[in-house]
Amino acid sequence: VSTQSTGSSGINAEYGVGLVHCVPREGTAGYIGVLVPQLEERDEDNEQVRPMGFHLIHLPFADDIRKLTYEPTEQPSSAQVEAAKSLVNKLKAKQFNSSLIENPCVLQFNKTLEAIALEKDSIEETEDSTKPDVERMNKRAGIEMEKLNNIVFPAGYNIPDDCKKPDYKRVISLVQNRQREGTLAKVGVADLRLYCKGVRLKVSSTAKKGDLLDAIKKFLG
Repeated sequence: VSTQSTGSSGINAEYGVGLVHCVPREGTAGYIGVLVPQLEERDEDNEQVRPMGFHLIHLPFADDIRKLTYEPTEQPSSAQVEAAKSLVNKLKAKQFNSSLIENPCVLQFNKTLEAIALEKDSIEETEDSTKPDVERMNKRAGIEMEKLNNIVFPAGYNIPDDCKKPDYKRVISLVQNRQREGTLAKVGVADLRLYCKGVRLKVSSTAKKGDLLDAIKKFLG
């Protein structure tokens, strides 16, 4: 650790990088890389925000570098650029911390292990918090979205299938049938949330699957 700290400070003082030959694993071919130093950063409370260390960047060989050709594309107008800027500014998060977003794959893996260990009949689905909240986005920047669409896309433009409005009719029918069959727990979290939106059933944005099931069962009587 002390060697790393000294090296990072020394390289940074010279505004340079370290040239290295890196061998990832024994028996594998090495490559040339550079060590870019990163100094320690602390906030006003003297809490470490960023540790001291290095970033290893893989340098390509000459024959790895290719000259890419690009087809000429139509440049946006100033009005389109301004409309896009307005939309982006409207959707900017004032306080965002990526460390608060959990990996849905890891969560689902843990749920699966839990179900196997406890011999549960079904595996609880994990809500994917990495997906955008389309409803809140529409409430916050619906006008800016519509303006940008009208400026960029020509009249009569066909919206792709994956961008169309949610199929509330399908989900409502699915949930009602599952409720009658007593298999409502097999419905996924995404469909349960979509059902709540379709029937205007208010639920918390952080509600778990169990909470959604309880709310829907109470709603359906």
